[in-house]
Amino acid sequence: MKPEGFGTNAVNVEPAGCQLYTALEISNVQVRPSPDWLRRKLESVGLRPINNIVDITNYVMFELGQPLHAFDADRLDGDIRVRVGAEGEEFVALDGKTYKLSPQHIVIADEKRALALGGVMGGEGSGVTETTHNIILESAHFDGPTIRRTSRTLGLASDSSYRFERGVDIDGVILASQRAAGLILEIAGGTIGDLGIGHGPDSRVAFDPAAVLHENDGTVFTHTVALRPQRVALLLGLELPEARIDAILTGFGLQKAEGGWEIPSFRPDLQREIDLIEEIARVVGIEAVPARAQAQFAPASATDRAYDRAMSLRRNLVAQGFAEARTLMLIGEAMPGLGLLHDLPENRRRVKNPMNDEQVILRPGLLPGLLQALRDNVRAGAKMVRLCEVGRVFSAQGAEESTHLALVMSGPGAERSWRAGEGSEVDFFQLKGVVTALLGAQTTFAADENSALALALAIHVDGKPVGFAGQLWPKDARSIDATSPVLFAEIDLGALPALSTVKKYREIPRFPATARDIALLAPLQLAHAQIEQTLRGANEPLLADVELFDVFADPSGARIPADKKSLAYSLTYRSTERTLTADEVNAAHTRLKERLKTALAVTLRE
Repeated sequence: MKPEGFGTNAVNVEPAGCQLYTALEISNVQVRPSPDWLRRKLESVGLRPINNIVDITNYVMFELGQPLHAFDADRLDGDIRVRVGAEGEEFVALDGKTYKLSPQHIVIADEKRALALGGVMGGEGSGVTETTHNIILESAHFDGPTIRRTSRTLGLASDSSYRFERGVDIDGVILASQRAAGLILEIAGGTIGDLGIGHGPDSRVAFDPAAVLHENDGTVFTHTVALRPQRVALLLGLELPEARIDAILTGFGLQKAEGGWEIPSFRPDLQREIDLIEEIARVVGIEAVPARAQAQFAPASATDRAYDRAMSLRRNLVAQGFAEARTLMLIGEAMPGLGLLHDLPENRRRVKNPMNDEQVILRPGLLPGLLQALRDNVRAGAKMVRLCEVGRVFSAQGAEESTHLALVMSGPGAERSWRAGEGSEVDFFQLKGVVTALLGAQTTFAADENSALALALAIHVDGKPVGFAGQLWPKDARSIDATSPVLFAEIDLGALPALSTVKKYREIPRFPATARDIALLAPLQLAHAQIEQTLRGANEPLLADVELFDVFADPSGARIPADKKSLAYSLTYRSTERTLTADEVNAAHTRLKERLKTALAVTLRE
């Protein structure tokens, strides 16, 4: 309804955050407890009844979604205006607390002081009390982000701010004022006075007081959205009669027009055709949409295979006692281990505007982050550190990122035990064992000349380089607070051979094996891998396994030459067809010994 006596006066609105402000004068009201029906309504939504005027504003807010506020007109000094708060201005709200305002806050004020915090809460000195006879009813529209900022900065929230933050229909401002005025006349009596109206300098409303107060006020439609029935059927998988679609949308307050559906101002969320289809689906119900099973086999993609391999490697390392770490992708140029990576400084991707010195480049490898994590663990008191990580690394040479796996080890080779000899430090051979168990029997190692490391190896799989491993010099280990040897490896997962999908089967041996030993003197520089490769490369059909079980060196030269080392191997012979005779085993053993003498500079020790 539109109460009799509505006139219009201008309200001065300064901030752009107030789109529309109305102040309706109502005189000679009687403030008293609300009738039972109104009290029950408010209690049903969790509100405590206060008095009939305040209760009516709360009731209309829940009924129409438009927050309202009532001022005691006799407690105001001069006209109402909407302005921004002054820096340091103090405001006592209805909750009894004092808040310091700033220019980012909107206040409703008279000539002397702030009366209310716009869109959030009224003030203690201007509210309606039992002695109030004349009121000013406020109904306004405030910008959501502005109210959200005010509520957050002051730590003050209310039912009013909750609604303004999420958006309120600007075309419901006058409607809510009229509804509340009608209830006030009915319950509290009084006489309607003038209506003050104003809007901000950048208001979206093309404001016309005469249009606002038009007798034939109704739903305001803001825009039109086209809707194709065939599109509804395609997306829902359900043929709906056009009459059914019309009934659903009309029920939501929409109006059918020649170009589509006119959207009411209180539904700003309906902007696209799909929004209308969603409303239809909500009413029809998902359970009414017929199920159509169209499942089909989807072959694994390269991304799936890469993910599966990374997960398999993670599980392998965890089973070997490693803990997975997650390090930062942005690192500083002073990170430990950065100079050990196989890259050039000019090929590193740099951040144009780094936030600090520790976020200057995108990591070219995982090793720097893991060494820093090892340092943090050692400083926290960890003795045995085993860390691994799978993650992306970056280079300025190409746009593509690559995925690496890295691991670091330091401390005892095993947890402390009562058994003698189990507290030894982790060494390079254990690192090689971890990498071999991770990548498979096709893994080989080659010496890598790197003076920055105490020990350095290149890692190969099927003869192709895939990564590197090393041990820090003691002084470098101490620089990251490690008192034990620090060993590491980093592997480019993209360089690994593709995983074979062919399952391999090896029959369990049915016939017994026979072992023979070989002891030899070899130069100190001769690697075990070269000796093993020579034995296996002989393609001796009866040779089943080669195992190194003893290494001895004497730097003094008293027992063996100082430039030599003694190695002892156990060679296992077996046939898949029969039990071998001693003559067959001896003949094969002799052939392998001759191959060692001719292929390598070794001396057999008989």
